[in-house]
Amino acid sequence: MFLRKKNLILISTALLLVAGLALGEEEAVYMGDLGVIVITPSRLEQPLRDVPVATSVITEEEIERSNAKTVGEILEIVTGAEVKNYGSLGASASISLRGSLANRVLVLIDGKPINSISFGEANLSQISLEDVQRIEIVRGPTSHLYGANALGGVVNIITKEPPQKLVNRVEISYETFNTHVYKFENGSSFGNLGYLITTGKKKSDGLRRNNDYDANDITGKFTYNFKEDITTTMSLRYHDSELGLPGPKPEKGTTTKYGDQNVTSLYDCQKDKNFMCDMSLELPVMENSKLFIKGYIDNRKMKYHSVYDDIWTGVKLEEDDKYITNIKGGYIEYKHNLSDKNTILLGMDGHHDKFNVKENITNTNTGEVTLKEWNPETDIYGLWLENRWNIFAPITTTLGLRYDHHSTYGAQLSPNFGAIYKINKKNRIRGSIGKAFRAPTFNDLYWPEGGNPDLKPETGWQAEIGGESEISNNFFIRASLFNREIKDMIAWMPDASGSWKPSNVAKHSTWGAELEFNANLTKQITSRISYTFLNAKQRKKEVVYSSYDWMTGKTTTRLEEKERKAAFVPCNKINFDLNYQSNFDLKVSINGQFLDKMVNYYSDYSKSPNVTMNTKELAKHFTLNAKISQRILENLEIFITGNNLLDADYEEQFGTSFDDQGYPMPGRTIMAGISWKFGS
Repeated sequence: MFLRKKNLILISTALLLVAGLALGEEEAVYMGDLGVIVITPSRLEQPLRDVPVATSVITEEEIERSNAKTVGEILEIVTGAEVKNYGSLGASASISLRGSLANRVLVLIDGKPINSISFGEANLSQISLEDVQRIEIVRGPTSHLYGANALGGVVNIITKEPPQKLVNRVEISYETFNTHVYKFENGSSFGNLGYLITTGKKKSDGLRRNNDYDANDITGKFTYNFKEDITTTMSLRYHDSELGLPGPKPEKGTTTKYGDQNVTSLYDCQKDKNFMCDMSLELPVMENSKLFIKGYIDNRKMKYHSVYDDIWTGVKLEEDDKYITNIKGGYIEYKHNLSDKNTILLGMDGHHDKFNVKENITNTNTGEVTLKEWNPETDIYGLWLENRWNIFAPITTTLGLRYDHHSTYGAQLSPNFGAIYKINKKNRIRGSIGKAFRAPTFNDLYWPEGGNPDLKPETGWQAEIGGESEISNNFFIRASLFNREIKDMIAWMPDASGSWKPSNVAKHSTWGAELEFNANLTKQITSRISYTFLNAKQRKKEVVYSSYDWMTGKTTTRLEEKERKAAFVPCNKINFDLNYQSNFDLKVSINGQFLDKMVNYYSDYSKSPNVTMNTKELAKHFTLNAKISQRILENLEIFITGNNLLDADYEEQFGTSFDDQGYPMPGRTIMAGISWKFGS
């Protein structure tokens, strides 16, 4: 079956390119996002149609017509992307690109990394959309430009610039689960000074008990032009939130001790306070050269409260933890146009990461308090070089190389090569190959009970070939074939003595394809359909034998390497969007998503000392969303949205055990609201 699918997609791609050749040299009318200027794939401004690696752009227009309230929600429409949510508004959300785990996708805000240094992934539910101009998604290894954690790709969230004239915008909406959303935007420019301030508040009772959410967001961007071509920018971002953590839904017919039939816990909760600040300066150095400098700080505080029973004694414990992250860093880029066909980019970056953890566990029977504290910190710096060269008219190449050094795990070298071949004005073939790496997290390296400072980074290669064909002025197709191999993957498992610790013991391989169809059906109706196919395998060591000797107190464990279908990776994903805009400012957007089933694996010790592996599935599902908006006055708009209109019953995340029911997603939800925009 796999070979038949593989051959079918290969043949389809070949036919696509041949058909494009037959269309000749007519003047092209670029559709959709092909003409959008992007910076993330090469850190150099260029039209999307000239990028050698598969890249998507979510524009400001797409954000405004969507139902999304956070970055995590809007990313669900991207080809090759999958967003995993733990529930309703505010619950943790992370992104996977082409089957990669979330900690292998680097997330940036205006070029600054925001992935957690403790877990490795970025929580997209904490990033509001109030100040987002567009989002660029690169589905391929980009460590040659951005360093660690770009093994699966990069998501760069680019924020709005201050407006030239006074703009005020107020938006209020109300949704199912007693959800309130408030947004306010104010910005203007006075001579050389510009500013933009956005605020937002989201409050919801949530899908289940102990699933409530209350969050506040404030952002500010200030620019000053000293003179022509010299600009300085300061950006501020603040987020605070309180969130209930109900955990997975318990096994059918059971009630947990500290929960009920729908939630594992009625007491677990989390509070976050995040503050980020960056300053940048852009200036010309000489003719055809520019220098860009950015410095930033990132401070995050998380308080976590949990109630549970000790696994050995059964005594009730209350845990209160505090996690403090402090990051200071920056980077310098120098761009020089050697000619109108040859551009070189040099850069260096570095950051100091510090993590402070305090764990406070109270025995409710005796009042005894156990305190744990650990304070790791690291330094990372990198140097990179990239050259974009239009060798001759049809061919443009991009060559990149980066060196990284980490104070714990040492050095990494990341090369990358890409090329675009323009067959004619309507058709292009692109290809790329690159190496990237994922760094061990602070938890992997320094966790007091099992951390392993001898870990190596995960490394991987990806090769890709694809192209675009503009079949007509109103229709184009984009296709990609890719293969990715990752080795030295980090997994936590028991060693021969039974002690759990992380090791570089796993491998992961993915072969896949992407197809995207964009069409202007009429002057008022546009549509897009995308399909992603993934065939992913994992090889890792698994526990097959575990015996505990009560006389000596020692555990004997035996491991064997097994190959299985990769966990958490759906084989098929289909997205479609249909958008209509009338001449009297009525807008209708409909989008749907089909996601194939996923598997996960759980060790079964019921036949101890022999240990087997149970396989659990999350069912495939289809969701349908819609938004209707109507401008009723010059500056006033009303809208209504519906998510999961077919009321599908599904989960996007597995639970913690084989028997629980995972994390249920909301059924049908309806939101209504009003938006008022006014200014000079």
